[in-house]
Order: sequence, then C-alpha cells, then structure tokens
Amino acid sequence: MAVSQRKLPRGMSSGRKLSRRELLAGGIVGAFGLVGGELLTEPNRIQVVHQRVAIKGLPEPFRGYRVGVMSDMHWGDSIDMTYMHRACNALLELKPEVICFPGDFIHGRDRKTKVLPRLDGVLESLDAPDGVFGVLGNHDHWTGEKYSIQQIEDHSRVQLIDNRSKVIERKGKLLAIGGVGDLWEGKVLLSQAFKNVSPDVPRILLSHNPDTAQAMDDRDTRVDLQISGHTHGGQIFVPGIVDLTTRVSQYGSKFNRGLVQGARHQVFVSKGIGRPHGMRLFAPPDVVCLHLIPA
Repeated sequence: MAVSQRKLPRGMSSGRKLSRRELLAGGIVGAFGLVGGELLTEPNRIQVVHQRVAIKGLPEPFRGYRVGVMSDMHWGDSIDMTYMHRACNALLELKPEVICFPGDFIHGRDRKTKVLPRLDGVLESLDAPDGVFGVLGNHDHWTGEKYSIQQIEDHSRVQLIDNRSKVIERKGKLLAIGGVGDLWEGKVLLSQAFKNVSPDVPRILLSHNPDTAQAMDDRDTRVDLQISGHTHGGQIFVPGIVDLTTRVSQYGSKFNRGLVQGARHQVFVSKGIGRPHGMRLFAPPDVVCLHLIPA
C-alpha cells in the first residue's frame, strides 16, 4: 500500500536552515534568559574563599592562623534567616581562630514593613576562640549609629573596635586586631586605634571601605593587612563591560575583590554575604578564611 506524502507549504522545508537573523535573535533571547536566571539564583550560592596572606614578622605560633571573614550582611534588605544560618554555618565550618566583620550589618528600614530590622537570632551562632571583632559600615551609620551598635551588642558576640584594638597572644607572642571608623560616615583614627600596641607587633586592620588604604594620611602607623568589604565584588560584574565597584570606590575596579596591594599595605576585600535588591551577577556572596603565613 502506498504511503501518501504530506506536502509542506511553499517556502518551507522540514530541514530548513535558520537564517543569521533568527540565530542571532535566538542567541540574544537565550543569553538574556541565562543572565536573568543568574542574577536571581547567584545570591543564594555562597562561595567559600581560602586565601594565604604573608605577614612580615609574623611570629611562629601564628603560622597558619585562620582569620574568618564575613562582611556586608545588609540585614533588612532581601535577606532571610534561613540564608543567614547557612552563611554562618559555612563560616564556622572553616574553624576560624578569630572572626572579623568589617561592617554593614544593617540596611535601613525594611522595604515592606518600614520597621528598623532587629538582629535577634541572626548572628548569635558566630563565635571563635580568640573572639569576633567588627567595625561599622556606612549603612550602619545611615540606619542610625546608636541603634546599630545596640543591636550588634545585644544580639551577637561581635566586639566593635572602631578606632580601638585588641591583642591576641599565642605562646607569649602577639598579634593585634584593630579597627577604624567608616571612611564616609565615621572617623578614621589609625594612630589612636593602635596607640597601645608595640611597633614590632604585626597588625590587622578592619576598615569597612577599602579606599581607606589609599586615603589615609598616616604613613607611620604600622598596618600589615587591612580587611574590608563595601564593594560587594561589584555586585553586578561583567569583566570589561560593567563593574559597579566604580560607583562606590574612587579607585575604579582596584578594590573589587580579593587580595590587592594598597598605597601603604595589602588589603583583602570580601564580596560580602548580603544581596541588596536581591540580585548579584558574577559576584557571588562569600565567606572567607585567611591563612596567615610569615613573609
């Protein structure tokens, strides 16, 4: 029995090749779909970063010392308790000996309720043998300095050290952790922060804004490593096309992320764990473990 062949309309073929215009249109639609999906899913993917940092004169008992870093939480904007518990657990799994939080704990009033966000239950789990230290960021000041300090002190183990320092001891050897106020909204008093620390003691400085490393007039006070946040890794970042770091830093993309050399000392910039406006692109949130080694 003969099988009938169904004719296709004129100009159509079952094996027709797509035109360049159709291929380009399809590619553009596909690319936008991928980018849109990445914008919304990436904020949930917490990256764990390990970074070795060489410190001149680091005493032998501090070789391999683990410094945990969590930054830019922006609690109150597009972030929830489940995610925060996951981020805290990811940091604690790194077994840091000290934890540093360089600012932007709170992000103003809740966009829906218009109520100032509270830190109850958010950071209580963060702890380390040698303590948890932090400084305020610009958003903490914009939320209200007194309110932010109260929330941090009442609902976390974070010791705020704006323009102060703490000294950690290991087998009679010392390492200083100091902090300065936010470059935009606070006071940067570097010599005051380390005024009771001997010049031969290695020092880590917490400063929310990495631009501090370029902007400080004080060239005499020793700093071996600055830990900062603020730039969010650009938050929306496509190399060579867009880097939103340039909106919050005077030094272009220099302080986008990672370990870089500042004008007077090295700086590690965390991308932070927050997700303001609920979007990130090629700048996933991170928790960090810095491994100190002698230079």
